[in-house]
Order: sequence, then C-alpha cells, then structure tokens
Amino acid sequence: MANTTYNRFHLNFADKTIVGTKASFAKAGKGFGPIYDELTALMARHPDFTVNVKAPTQPAKPRQTYKGMDIPFIRDFLMAVDDAITLKAVNNTIAYAIKEGIPQYPLVKRTFFETYDEFDFVDAKKIVADYRYQQMREKADELAAKRAALVA
Repeated sequence: MANTTYNRFHLNFADKTIVGTKASFAKAGKGFGPIYDELTALMARHPDFTVNVKAPTQPAKPRQTYKGMDIPFIRDFLMAVDDAITLKAVNNTIAYAIKEGIPQYPLVKRTFFETYDEFDFVDAKKIVADYRYQQMREKADELAAKRAALVA
C-alpha cells in the first residue's frame, strides 16, 4: 500500500496559526484517520498555535450562467432574429461534435458567443418566448385548417 500524505493544513508562523479549510477541519473532527493524525501532530509540535479556517477563494469575476439556455434555445433565438449565418455555424458545430463523439453544448455555446459577445439573456428569453408562441400559433392554425378541411 502506498504511503499517502494529505497536507491538509499548513503553518503560518507569523500569526502562529494552523490553517486549513472548513472541510479539512470537519474531516479531522471525526477523531480518527490520517487527516486527524496530521492535525494532532501539528498541534502537538506547536502547542501555542491556534487553528484558523481558511475562507474559500472567490473568483475575481462572478461566473455568468444562463439557466435555460440550451441548444434548442440557441437555435430558436437565431431563427427569431433571422441570423441564418450563425444558425448554419451552430448546426455545423453540432454535426462536428456528434461525428467526433464530444459534448455538443460547450462548442455550440462558444460558437454562439463568438457572434453575440454582448448577449443580453433577459432580452433573449423574451425574444425566444415570443418566437415559440408564434410558432405554436402557426401550428395551431394549421391544425385548425386541416380539421376544417376534413369536416367540409
């Protein structure tokens, strides 16, 4: 069996603290295991040190997420704004991803944002909702016309 070291904690000699993450202290708090052993060894060697929970690092820029933005949403948006060039690029990207057996969405999203770098998701949701409603109305009218033709 390989000798595994965890090094979940580090020493800050300037502040006289043993620093670790909240998860590391929680695992050490179980009272057994290698993480517990590491913490108790550090505490035994440095009895005058205090423990300090390290705050998780926050990214400099919050990550932008687009809940509900999937490939059908992107296609509907492109059809609603009548952007055939980007729609063709998206469809080609999907075909490539399928052929290569790789995930489609990350490539499609990147292709989309190459064209729409100043994308406003709130406006896009309204555009897509209106487009989908219009498509539904057209299909409902077609169905009604077929029913009327069958009755007549």
